[in-house]
Amino acid sequence: MLIRLQGYNFSIKHSPGQDNLLADSLSRLPSICNKQAIDLDLRVDFIQFSLKKQDELKQQTKQDTVLSALVEVIITGWPDSIKDVQSDLRQVWSYRDELTVCDRVILKGFQIVIPKQMQSGILQKLHTSHLGQQKTKLLARECVYWNNITNVLKEWSSHAQHANTATSETTSTARDSYKTMEHICHGSVQVELKGKQWLIVVDYYSK
Repeated sequence: MLIRLQGYNFSIKHSPGQDNLLADSLSRLPSICNKQAIDLDLRVDFIQFSLKKQDELKQQTKQDTVLSALVEVIITGWPDSIKDVQSDLRQVWSYRDELTVCDRVILKGFQIVIPKQMQSGILQKLHTSHLGQQKTKLLARECVYWNNITNVLKEWSSHAQHANTATSETTSTARDSYKTMEHICHGSVQVELKGKQWLIVVDYYSK
């Protein structure tokens, strides 16, 4: 907005409320005497989470002492100085303006802030597709967040890569001793051919 306005010379004039036909919401302050709650037409869809996970997310956020305190601060308003914020919440001070609360869940932009008890399970979900370190980070940035998540993902990916390498070496060594049809695998997709369903099975020894 600052860049766009640099090309103009303008003056600001006060317009009385009765003459302001298109009043914005900030020009109409709420009455401090009216305590009635206002129903907002608000909807947030947690696309990445099942209904069961959504309920768990709300419950774990409530039980997490840090996140429950963070919810309170977001709703009531942040202090003017970081010195007035409790020590557990100072780590989010730099991006406090990005944090919102919706349906008892904390959002950082479009990312859902994950409670500590659920972080391990979320990591397993992220790595299920074996996308690699960079793609896994991109997937995480799209939907979830917690402090130090980048370093955690990097460390997790490194451990997963070593584990996969060790498993691959062990498997390739063991296959030398297999006989025909001693070790087989099959896909999860059935093939239809000439009106019949076929299940594809592969023999590791003969390929």
